[in-house]
Amino acid sequence: MASRLPLEIIHEIIHYIHDRRTLASLLLVSRTVHPQAELIFYAKASFLNHEGESLMKRLKNFCEQISASNGRLALCLTYFAVKAAPGGWTLPSEVFMMINSILLQCHNLTEVIFDFGSRMGTDWDMFDGARDMRLTLKHLSYTTGTYYVRPLIALLESQPSLERLELPMVHELPLSAKVIPSLSALHASQRVASQLLPGRPVTHLKITKLYAIAEEFTLESLRGIRVFSSFGKLEAVLGLASHMPALLCLDAGSSDSSPLDLTAFIPLFKDTQLRYIRFSGTCFAHDTGSSSHVAMLCFRQIPSLRCIECEAPLGNYSRWHRGAIWWPITFRPTSLDWRCVVEESRDAELDSRDISTGDSD
Repeated sequence: MASRLPLEIIHEIIHYIHDRRTLASLLLVSRTVHPQAELIFYAKASFLNHEGESLMKRLKNFCEQISASNGRLALCLTYFAVKAAPGGWTLPSEVFMMINSILLQCHNLTEVIFDFGSRMGTDWDMFDGARDMRLTLKHLSYTTGTYYVRPLIALLESQPSLERLELPMVHELPLSAKVIPSLSALHASQRVASQLLPGRPVTHLKITKLYAIAEEFTLESLRGIRVFSSFGKLEAVLGLASHMPALLCLDAGSSDSSPLDLTAFIPLFKDTQLRYIRFSGTCFAHDTGSSSHVAMLCFRQIPSLRCIECEAPLGNYSRWHRGAIWWPITFRPTSLDWRCVVEESRDAELDSRDISTGDSD
């Protein structure tokens, strides 16, 4: 039997493809590598921008495609992305009405990703009648900011099976503690994360900017955390992470440009099970050699560590693996994070999750 690519990788490839022919070629291959890739192709192909083809026409085309795919939808993960036309700042209200119709009629959707960029508009129309939507979502991603959250709350209140939630630009989300009890992966602002973390079994957390350390972030269940500090040195974030006993993956960054204090950092994780570290920000940008020194000391004194990445000049990263410290890999990061978790999941030891879908920083 052919080896299948992880769906996260297929998802990432399609995210960067904007040519219908390339997508068609990928579809032919994807049938042999993952059964869910075909529907992902449908969704992306429906919203490619082509001259003379309106967004409404593409939306209707997408509706027809998924209506004809009901037999697969029960087993398929659906990638659903809508983007405004080049130069456009708003989408017409008919678009949101059409999306609302999709949510009301396509009961087999298990993953819905709304990607409207930073555009603000009357996007709450698509959640009208949320309690009548017979969806059983596992993953909801909503990357647009909104101050009118009542329809969104109504949708979440009707999704007890939701496991992954991405709301990076929503400023506040006052949910009852009984809502989304199975949540395990969260990408949110610090305020929303503070509201949702207590009482929920979150294992993977992404906070875009951390302004102050709060006790609710030190969960015993957390296996992966990605956080960028805006309030102080990188050591403060590392100190927070050291209080997470189950932590396997740490992606930490800071706007502070002072060198990392290894004497304070390494003892924090010496007796932990940490396997993957990425340092983002500017603390290594001025000196590539210092990151090599950091990697060597970390491997030497943190026995569980398998991989370490440090930001290098010009926005690239350098990656070292245990046993290959003299041959670092230079790369530009994508949204595929938690590499060691993916690696461990191949051995059925852990559940692989990527909570940074759609982010290409």
